[in-house]
Amino acid sequence: MNKAARLLRNVALPAIPALLLTPAAKAQVIYTDVGGITVTAGGERVFFDLGTGGGTGSAAVSGPGFAGDDFYLGFRYDNSAKPDIGKQDSNQSLVSGSYAINNALNDSILSGTWNGSTYASINYNNGNNANWAAGTSGYLGLRLDAGGGDYNYGWAQISYNANSSMTLHDFAYEQTVNTAILAGDMGATAVPEPSTYAGLAGLLAGCAALFKRRRIRVAA
Repeated sequence: MNKAARLLRNVALPAIPALLLTPAAKAQVIYTDVGGITVTAGGERVFFDLGTGGGTGSAAVSGPGFAGDDFYLGFRYDNSAKPDIGKQDSNQSLVSGSYAINNALNDSILSGTWNGSTYASINYNNGNNANWAAGTSGYLGLRLDAGGGDYNYGWAQISYNANSSMTLHDFAYEQTVNTAILAGDMGATAVPEPSTYAGLAGLLAGCAALFKRRRIRVAA
């Protein structure tokens, strides 16, 4: 048996189970499915505490108020049909001009313009903002204050029904601060890199050659 064959026998075979049993890395995403919460005009809002910036991290729907909450979705308290997304302080939602952007699935949430007030309007002008026309769905971009100048980025999926109601389906955020998240990313197990498959294929090919060589030797 030559040196290469001995190395393949002693190293390659034990390496295959190790490759197969190594768990794939998981995205650092916290995902919450709220099951569909509809808010209507007249000051109705839902608040969420995700634990960023010193909150409790319950992610539960809370009552009216801002203490510890990371974001809210709803209508303004002036009894008007003006839907918005916001929080206690500024820099909450990804916007274009005065309006919250309707992000598509897999859009990157990180760079861009973040509103400088406590809320960003979704659409309050009878459908003049085409991105959130009645009957459309999409992903709101979230920037959650983690303290110390750091932010967690996330998304919230909503269906915009009309100026009188909208429905929140689910939301998620990236645990690693200052890191982008893709709209709709729920933190599923990552697919192994192509290089992993290539390495495994090479090992299997080497093992097949070794076994073939052994069979020829036994037959001789």
